[in-house]
Amino acid sequence: MANSPTIHSTLSVVSGQLCFGSLHNIWFGSSAITQGLPVAPPHPSGTVQAHSINYNIAAQNGIWNVYKLVISETSDAVAWFVTHADIDPRQEVDQILRISGSPYEPDHGSTMNSDITSQAGVFVVNRYDWGYYDERCLDEIGEGQEEGDDDALANSNSLGLVDRSVAQEMVQQWQGQRPSKRDSTEHGVWLYIPYGEYMFGRFGFNDTHTAARSFLFFSGGTEFTRTSFLGILGTLREYMTPKERFGRQLLEGVDFSGMGMVRDMISCREVSPPPPPELLGPYDPSDYILREQDIEALRSYSEEQASQPDAEPTIHGFIDPWKQPLFDLVNEGRD
Repeated sequence: MANSPTIHSTLSVVSGQLCFGSLHNIWFGSSAITQGLPVAPPHPSGTVQAHSINYNIAAQNGIWNVYKLVISETSDAVAWFVTHADIDPRQEVDQILRISGSPYEPDHGSTMNSDITSQAGVFVVNRYDWGYYDERCLDEIGEGQEEGDDDALANSNSLGLVDRSVAQEMVQQWQGQRPSKRDSTEHGVWLYIPYGEYMFGRFGFNDTHTAARSFLFFSGGTEFTRTSFLGILGTLREYMTPKERFGRQLLEGVDFSGMGMVRDMISCREVSPPPPPELLGPYDPSDYILREQDIEALRSYSEEQASQPDAEPTIHGFIDPWKQPLFDLVNEGRD
């Protein structure tokens, strides 16, 4: 058919479940509980946020088509898209990218699993959610053969998508092959992005949100404004200058107040109080460290005033009726 994406290969799903990820992820997923929507939000740990992933997802049975996504100027694979044969691949990938695209591109939507992604039927997998970042079964299975000096990161920029019924069999077969040479079979495909860095995945679910029907795999270097389906013209996302994007956002009524960012930051923090045995205070006023005059002295001090004696105070005074409660708060928060 003219102007249709070129089908690279096919995948047959018969168990209603797909295992995915690096070799040891797939091995773990082969005996893990199947996941679906809604997906639990990420667990913050320092600067890293990671989801709890079982590498086993409910999936629609039937034939899935595998599409190679290429940079528009060449035929080099920069991403892969796998979708059930009954689904229009262009509409499906467009819907996924509108909800959750690459975190390195503007207008990327939600890059973590949330109520928004679950309601839209998208399951998000990020760089810290799989590969060697998750060590379950890593010692037992390993990463498999290395690609060599040509692509030292090959085991970190490629992954498998395989029917659960043959997951362990496929892992054992792939262990003896380099990432670029791992053979696809009727029930399993290996997706390789040469010279990619960081793995990202997005599963699209059916209308009832009971099973996945598509999977988008890309790397941190994938630019969707330069990426196309092999066999058709047109990139997956339209390139816009910053000025064009800002104008469009104004017309769409995008909120630039920053409150959305504040809410996201609050949602990622633990706000519940510690258990009673760990609580400190309240303190008796006789135990307060700072007196009223101490707080006033600290309030009015600044480095600018130290070098410019005539400078005006940059912090206004505390006013009644909040003056004493604020002094108490400063002392109670000393720990």
